[in-house]
Amino acid sequence: MPRIPLGSLHRSPDALAVPLLKKLSSLWALLLHSSLLLTIFHRRPPLYANDCSVDRCAPLLIQQNDGSGGFNRPWADYKRGFGQPSGNYWLGNDQLSRLTASGRYKLRLEVQSNSGRWYYAEYSTFRVASAADDYRLRIGGFTGTLYADVLGHHDGMTFTTLDRDHDHSSYNCADNGHGAFWYRSCAECYVNAQEWRRAGHRLLDSRGDFWCVGPSVSMPLKSTRMWIKCK
Repeated sequence: MPRIPLGSLHRSPDALAVPLLKKLSSLWALLLHSSLLLTIFHRRPPLYANDCSVDRCAPLLIQQNDGSGGFNRPWADYKRGFGQPSGNYWLGNDQLSRLTASGRYKLRLEVQSNSGRWYYAEYSTFRVASAADDYRLRIGGFTGTLYADVLGHHDGMTFTTLDRDHDHSSYNCADNGHGAFWYRSCAECYVNAQEWRRAGHRLLDSRGDFWCVGPSVSMPLKSTRMWIKCK
């Protein structure tokens, strides 16, 4: 028969309850913490995770394209966002508008050539207007290792998708595998295009339409990604 410690025979019910209450309190705190974490990590994507009011905020990925496709989507998809940051991804125009309205963010575009080499372009000005203004883009202040300012051409333009044509071209620049963007007369760098695709009535490049082009430059791309971060 097991022995009962003598000390436990002299402990009052209140004394026995104290350790139990402590354990229940710790368990409750753990459950609350777990619930908070679940709330944070299941909110897609974290809207204010990159709030510039926080010192040393982390860069926030807003676009990623591995060239496999999936960007030739309608207005509604770009409005709310799609994909996962681990693959092909677009944060969402509504969220971009809310985050960049303050003007406290800069943009970094990174492109990878078919040879595997990375180049970047940073822009000190990056703002996206609301849906009421068709997500009009304000961009400027280029620096970087990319051969030219490939996005400044899009300053002042509203967003174009395959079902909403706002560009200045005679045909829809977002259609035919290009993917949506703030097109003017199409683009110098098709960051949302699909690799190895024909673009309507003309072949943009023998290697596909997922590329950057400039004076004496034709650079087919392997992947692209875009980040915003605090100035």
